[in-house]
Amino acid sequence: MNTMAFCCFLIERFAFFFSNRQRESFSKMFNPRNDKAKSDNEKGYEALRVLLAAEIERIRNAQKRKIDAHYDELTPPKKICYDEMFVASDKTDVVLIVEGKKLNVNKSFLSFHSDYFSTLFSANFKEGQMKEIEIKEVSYEDFGLLLSTIYPMQVFPNDETAEKLLELADRFLMPSAKHLAEHHLLNQSKLENEKMMMLGDRYGIKSILERSIRQTDSAEKMKKLKKSPEYAKLSLETVARLFERFVDIV
Repeated sequence: MNTMAFCCFLIERFAFFFSNRQRESFSKMFNPRNDKAKSDNEKGYEALRVLLAAEIERIRNAQKRKIDAHYDELTPPKKICYDEMFVASDKTDVVLIVEGKKLNVNKSFLSFHSDYFSTLFSANFKEGQMKEIEIKEVSYEDFGLLLSTIYPMQVFPNDETAEKLLELADRFLMPSAKHLAEHHLLNQSKLENEKMMMLGDRYGIKSILERSIRQTDSAEKMKKLKKSPEYAKLSLETVARLFERFVDIV
């Protein structure tokens, strides 16, 4: 079996790992009728290998996390060393500079998880040819946290980091980070309902917003919401829905 055929086999065998966009990209890359596929063969194979290895490691970590879940409330969050996580290796091919610090990453891997970086690394931008790229208006710790949600040594959101992850996931177009934050808020978070409503409204997370509105089921809760700082941050559409909810309650 040649390299191209083997890659096609892997795409089909592990299809559940990839989003529709990723599968389409791979299909075009390894299409035997595509002349460019022949020259991109080895490059595409390496990108697929890196992505598969990382996804498999993520699944292993997720399984371990389920086993250790009952310790979460007893064990304080471990401080992550991003210098070690983003050290240069034979798998990295570009350096992102944040607040003067370097993060060694893989273009293909990052592009599959983020349309922002897929565009940034494309031939249409000068950054696509640069070995070092500066990322502005974000702290090193926050950016490291965002990338750590897709890396093998995966870091999961908590109540302190969920909002920042949602903000950065929106900016850098990284849906997997947003989904992780959503899962935490829906299943593990102890944030107040008012805060949850604001986050669901601001970042377009319907599941969180709908639940928060349903839980505002008394005049007392409605008054508490209106006095909270989060109320002023709600969209006019959500405020209108709350007014209808209030009318139903009284």
